[in-house]
Amino acid sequence: ATTAQIASSARAATASAGGALGTSFVLRAVGDLGSDWATWVSPLGWAQSIRAFADERWWVLVPMVVASTSFIASAVWLSARRDLGAGLMKQRPGPAVGSPRLATPLAMAARLQRTALISWTVGVASLGFFFGLVADQAEAMLESEAIAEFFAQAGAGTPTELFLATMVLMVALTASGYTVSTVLRVRSEEVAVRAEPVLATPVSRVRWTMSYLTVAAGGTVAVLTVTGLAIGLGSAAQLGDASHVLPVLGASLAMVPALLVLAAVALVFIGWLPRKSSFAWVGVAVSGVVGLLADTLELPQWVRNLSPFEHVPALPAASFTLLPIALLVTLSVALTLVGLAGMARRDIG
Repeated sequence: ATTAQIASSARAATASAGGALGTSFVLRAVGDLGSDWATWVSPLGWAQSIRAFADERWWVLVPMVVASTSFIASAVWLSARRDLGAGLMKQRPGPAVGSPRLATPLAMAARLQRTALISWTVGVASLGFFFGLVADQAEAMLESEAIAEFFAQAGAGTPTELFLATMVLMVALTASGYTVSTVLRVRSEEVAVRAEPVLATPVSRVRWTMSYLTVAAGGTVAVLTVTGLAIGLGSAAQLGDASHVLPVLGASLAMVPALLVLAAVALVFIGWLPRKSSFAWVGVAVSGVVGLLADTLELPQWVRNLSPFEHVPALPAASFTLLPIALLVTLSVALTLVGLAGMARRDIG
């Protein structure tokens, strides 16, 4: 609510709020590693410090109530002091003349998504690094029957391999937010009437659309590459063993085809049902439910098969098999062609 008054766009407000959440998570994780002061400057740390079902500390609710009330009051106060449709921080005007480096649709799409790519990479990689730091607790975690059943979804392997495979799945599910949102930028550019000036030049719809899909695919590879290395390096630092770095990197990259399927599904919605393009997030939601709650909810196999992540080998706990990866790539290509056909035939806007 507060960042919505400060920023001039919804994207900037969401990014700022997300940055605050990420900072809170990192501080809480630092506190878990032994720095108690970090826990007490993180709202997530406050929630954890209540110790629900274990000698509850009700007084910890006080800073939570005070902080939330203060931010709500500041949001109301700031909303009365900014221009309607703008934020307290004014957007700077761009240069009068565009750079020659932005002369192609691909270069323009990459520039528009640069900040998002950096933010997602830093955020997801930070999450992965802290997952790696707690890899040494894998055996202790498996003493819990519920957690053991959760990790068992990854297959068979050592406790550390099961833990790392599960963490790779979790960061891949998180990264799907970047993949789908980047593809959906095609629709937002269209609705904001920023696509028409580009398409009025000798640029085809297919070329323009493919520029965003290329950025989404390349950015997804970048996010998972950095995150895979972050998980591996975090576990190596904690375990004193670097043997997991390359296997975890491979496990992260093996998730790319599943994310490309979600990207292609988003493109199909944009091409054929543009007003329902937000339904592309259903694929992300289904993948998350299947990946994290399939056994808990006792979902039937046909429901689990709806998630592309269900068909990716759970490396490094499982062995690598090429066939499901190849099928996912084939499916993503087929869905992409379907989406592009829809973009080529319908009216823009």
